Amino acid sequence: MSATTLSSDWTLDPAHATATHSSGVTVVALRGNGRGRYRAVPLPDTLPAPGPGLTDDDCEFVARLVGERVREGARLLLDLMKRGHIEGATLH
Repeated sequence: MSATTLSSDWTLDPAHATATHSSGVTVVALRGNGRGRYRAVPLPDTLPAPGPGLTDDDCEFVARLVGERVREGARLLLDLMKRGHIEGATLH
């Protein structure tokens, strides 16, 4: 199955069980406990690192924004998986 673009912000790739935001933040689904149960986690290498010169308020804003993106990607990906579109997906 090919990648699915939901909006200009997110692309879901059922073959690899990933959701990728246009900013590069990627969430992957991993099998959880129980049949058909999954958990979604961000790929650490895709999360932005704070840069020099950011204020505490800037860092808090970035952390909140990234957290919202991760939650949104996880929700989209897990909703797709609940519909059974990931059967036999490979995870990298």
